[in-house]
Amino acid sequence: MDRTAASALLGIARDADAEQVRSAWRVWARVAHPDVGGDPAHFRELVQARDVLLEGSIPVPVPMPEPEPRASLRSVCRYPDRGAAAWLAAAYLVALTVPVIGLVVPTWIAAGVMGGSGALAASLATRFILERRADVGHRISTMALAWVPLTLGQVFVSEALSVPVLTVLPVLVVPFAVAIALVNPGAGLWRPVSS
Repeated sequence: MDRTAASALLGIARDADAEQVRSAWRVWARVAHPDVGGDPAHFRELVQARDVLLEGSIPVPVPMPEPEPRASLRSVCRYPDRGAAAWLAAAYLVALTVPVIGLVVPTWIAAGVMGGSGALAASLATRFILERRADVGHRISTMALAWVPLTLGQVFVSEALSVPVLTVLPVLVVPFAVAIALVNPGAGLWRPVSS
């Protein structure tokens, strides 16, 4: 396809500048694109015409959006109300008493239950402590800050009860890793979450 045929196909002058070519092509693309019912062969011709007319022109740089500054963790925290604080205290108390089951079930099952209760308590803490405008990074940080001391407490309680949970420590961590994966299923750390 030569420049004359390409300009005739797009309906612009043969000596049109790059912006005019792009503008005309966008108009035709809205009408002729296969996704809106256009003929694929005709659309390929339009793409070829655009490429012929733009050959040798400097591409228009796409400006990168400037990211918004991230709010500090302290600015998205709140004090939980009494009901939320009661639920949180209950979840932590249950999670700290769960190591007792290690006396009657295999250690790896006890570690899995301990990890699950710890991940649940950390998830509740995150929900009750953070405001809705918190982003995924805030949620993951808060969840980790709530989970680590609780898990250390569970390990100390289990060791005091002579339940060798340190031998199966990865089982204790798996539920927390799943909880983190549920918070951030590939969304990126800087996007606000829609709750």
